[in-house]
Amino acid sequence: MQAIDYKHLAGLIPAKPFNGPLRRAWLMAVLALLLLCAAPVQAQYRTSIQGAVTDPQGAVVPGATLTLTDAATNQTVVRTSDAAGVFNFNALPADHFTLDSREERV
Repeated sequence: MQAIDYKHLAGLIPAKPFNGPLRRAWLMAVLALLLLCAAPVQAQYRTSIQGAVTDPQGAVVPGATLTLTDAATNQTVVRTSDAAGVFNFNALPADHFTLDSREERV
């Protein structure tokens, strides 16, 4: 078997491929890629509000209408308490809210 001579390729392959301007360009490309990937990964804090509606005597109030209003945007979300008076507002942005409850008596 004959040995293969690669000496003719020695000028094509640099001894240190990431030296000088090529290294700087490579590092800048990696940094740019990291910055572009970091933008969509912003922290998205979510919160929830849950509880039970009770009257002044402590009895649960089923079927109460609860209106949650975002103080910054004035956007409202409406929920109804269940048979145990429990309500949930999930996946809310971290913000200031006001909660209003109404009971429809028949």
